Amino acid sequence: MAEAVGAVSAITTLATLALQATSTLYQTVKGNKSREKLIRDLRAELQDLLDVLKTLQELNGDTDIDLTALERPLKRCAGACTQFNVLVLDCTQHSSEERYSKRDWFKIRYMGNDISGFKDMLAGYKSTITIALAYVNLHTTKIIKNVIKEYKELIQNM
Repeated sequence: MAEAVGAVSAITTLATLALQATSTLYQTVKGNKSREKLIRDLRAELQDLLDVLKTLQELNGDTDIDLTALERPLKRCAGACTQFNVLVLDCTQHSSEERYSKRDWFKIRYMGNDISGFKDMLAGYKSTITIALAYVNLHTTKIIKNVIKEYKELIQNM
């Protein structure tokens, strides 16, 4: 039992860290008013990831499903967003809210990939978390269906 509580606590903590790191990166990218499709796509992917992480955080241990499989993706997501935020701040020295430097943004490389590669990596984290949330929903629906069936049987037997 203590292990289960510890696992739920770890997932909640990691979800919070990933949410904070993603939010910080989103604010950094959002601060740049670029109309470049690549930057707009990155902002959209970050917003989508924020929504999924908020949903995960709202579970807050309200499920009996083991979500420990999300530990690594959440750690990696938080780390990647934190590192990419530092990279963006370092590489966009010539950009400001008023002035956008394409050169700054196009020289950004993370783990050998450009911004598009980073965006795709975020999409992978988002998909992994979304699949886990879908599993929780399916499991919850199955439990509710069984409870309703039991109540129907109880009513019929009265």
